[in-house]
Amino acid sequence: AVVGPGSSGNVEVSTLYDKVSLPGFAFIPPPTPSSRPTIIDFTPTSAKTGETVNSKDKNLDGVTSVKSGGTEAKSSTIISDSKITAIGGSGSSENISATNTGGTSERDTVWYNMFEGLTLSETMEGVTVFDIRRDSPMKKAGIERGDVIIKIDDKNIKNMEEYIRVSGEIKHNKTEVILLIKRHNRTFTKTIKSTKTYTIPRSLSGF
Repeated sequence: AVVGPGSSGNVEVSTLYDKVSLPGFAFIPPPTPSSRPTIIDFTPTSAKTGETVNSKDKNLDGVTSVKSGGTEAKSSTIISDSKITAIGGSGSSENISATNTGGTSERDTVWYNMFEGLTLSETMEGVTVFDIRRDSPMKKAGIERGDVIIKIDDKNIKNMEEYIRVSGEIKHNKTEVILLIKRHNRTFTKTIKSTKTYTIPRSLSGF
């Protein structure tokens, strides 16, 4: 038998016809954490149902819940006091949090606005700039309506799904990015620099 939450006392075995017990079992409870867990970082920053997310943390003893966007992970495994892996359930985006008896993880995190101010459409040529805000980092770098985004850094961009995934991974980790752009029959690169930093408080955000 695998011990569950348990308590000390008798060990009982039941059948359809009888029940027997033997006293003397001592349940050893898990240690009570001295403080709530802290999520430092996690990879990857996007995942599908059933895929694994690894996080670097502190104070993981006794973690009872791992969530993404408020949705419970399908399963989670504590590797050590500073590392946990979780398999995504039905899931949702935004905050990743871990909870033990000391509380729920909290941390301020940031994201950078290189990709802000764009309206994009998926055309036969690829991911195309449909509209662009005048004060956006993209506009300041020289991006124009009708430009096609071929690459973000070294990642090929063939459709909106790839654009969303790659830009989502980058915006929390870098303050500038290099785009490979196609304009008419010409290709060239543009460096997009962040002009604003957003701080998101409480649970670790950005999943």
